[in-house]
Amino acid sequence: MMNIFWPAIGVGVLSAMVIGFLWYGPLFGKAWAKEVGVDLSKKPPAKEMVRSMGLMLLGAFLISYCLAHNIEAWRIVMGTFMASGKMPGMQPSHIPMGLAINSAIWTSVGYFVPVVLNQVAFEQKSWKLFFINVGYYVVTLTAMSFTMAYWVKTA
Repeated sequence: MMNIFWPAIGVGVLSAMVIGFLWYGPLFGKAWAKEVGVDLSKKPPAKEMVRSMGLMLLGAFLISYCLAHNIEAWRIVMGTFMASGKMPGMQPSHIPMGLAINSAIWTSVGYFVPVVLNQVAFEQKSWKLFFINVGYYVVTLTAMSFTMAYWVKTA
């Protein structure tokens, strides 16, 4: 059975929200707004903002929840390989780092890059927007992955 730790999922959701605020705010907000055609001088209606934040929260939860399952599945695989001697030189203390790095990289490359790449191909989104959005996902998935790989439920 998977050892899913709900507080780590919650922190993953929170990290996505904080990183999103910084990424699409002070770091790349003006460039992102220009690329998607948002006028930053106009404040959106409160109802629209509540809807957008709610959908972002739902999306962050789905990413965090699925990533937690992915990391735990690989934790089982890595433990099995270590026990069988198929990973010589690998110490148990190395597992969280390996899980975090591999989960962040392969989830980004395998799931998020193709989706955002299709936006360039079929929706005529710019490469600049591609790199802004993919950068957000890589940073967010890295934060989530390290949280989940190192902060596990004990007993």
